Amino acid sequence: LLLPFVLKSEPGQGVDLRVLAISSFDIIPDNLQERTFGTGFADTVITKLSTIEGLRLIERTQLERAKKRLGLGLEEVITEELAFKLGEMLDADIVILGSIQTSRDRFKVSTKTLDMETKEVKVFTSEPISMVEGIKGIENDIEPLNIVHNQIAMNITGEMGVKLDEKQVEIVKKDYTNSGSAYISYARGRDFYVKYTLSDNDKAIEFFTKAIESDPNYALAYASLGDSYAQKVGLSQGKNLDFLEKSIEVSEKALEVDPKLPEGYKSLGLAYTYKGFFMRDEDALSSAIEHYEKALLFNPYYVDVHLNLGRIYLAKGNINKALSMCQRAIELDYGYSLGHIYIGLVYRDMKEYKKALGEFLKALDIEKEMKTPESSIALNAHVLSGMTYVELNNFDKALAEY
Repeated sequence: LLLPFVLKSEPGQGVDLRVLAISSFDIIPDNLQERTFGTGFADTVITKLSTIEGLRLIERTQLERAKKRLGLGLEEVITEELAFKLGEMLDADIVILGSIQTSRDRFKVSTKTLDMETKEVKVFTSEPISMVEGIKGIENDIEPLNIVHNQIAMNITGEMGVKLDEKQVEIVKKDYTNSGSAYISYARGRDFYVKYTLSDNDKAIEFFTKAIESDPNYALAYASLGDSYAQKVGLSQGKNLDFLEKSIEVSEKALEVDPKLPEGYKSLGLAYTYKGFFMRDEDALSSAIEHYEKALLFNPYYVDVHLNLGRIYLAKGNINKALSMCQRAIELDYGYSLGHIYIGLVYRDMKEYKKALGEFLKALDIEKEMKTPESSIALNAHVLSGMTYVELNNFDKALAEY
């Protein structure tokens, strides 16, 4: 649906290219069964660019939240007009839309670069790729698609004026898997993972496992499987604790295959986070911090890593670091309601109740914008707002929140 990339300058840091998380490339003509290819293509390009110095990626989940705030469905086609609106919401300079045009025996990939300031639109289209069954043929031969991945990624860095050294060119041109069936299973797993429900998470586990069976050296699939195992514990509020060891095992395998994979360090950190919280294991929390910090070495814009570090530092009583990490998460994604919840919790711990209340109310506003006023985040925000109103001696408003 959308491949937006954002170019943004930050004071004192030169040019900072912000790349919005890729929801999907449009499939033209639209085909429900082939949408996975669009998602997989988008995720692959975003991963290729995530560790390049000078590039900042806004994660896929952040983009989905922004779309909800605009009242857009997850599968809704993003027009240029809507892309400009998303760009404004996310403080973007450049937005890129992507599409895959497919037919019986070939496919080609196109991107549109939208300049938020000048409103200029530039188009890039790959050479048509001949393939039996069109885009579906990658299940048997993924090499042509890997070539196009690299073309699009290199074109984007060129358009943005990012100069790559030899090592960075090697990263951009790296193929994460040479198995078409593994690629498809991984893409399907990602589609289920980002829905964040127990049933969808179980589906994600199933597809990531299939991806690994097709390609035992697929580092991204191991990392995503590790993340899903850990999420199974988190989503069940501490049940299924045996999955944490499985998470640690496959996350370590991801890093054995690719020691520079930030997703691997993030999934390992998440497993130790839940082990620390649900099993009251201080050493596990220390291990989580160590792995999260390594993830940030390779991708300093990892929103969830910053927020998870904030949660851990809050639990450890290190309020200054907790506040710093949570604030950084919100700087990277102001529309992240959970981030506002945790900043509010930090402020409550500091007894700055007015600031805390402002964060809880902001979380509620975001949930209302996303049409999810009865989500678990919204319900927690109401309870926390009520508790904070009590501290402010505003008992009528406290009762209203409860």
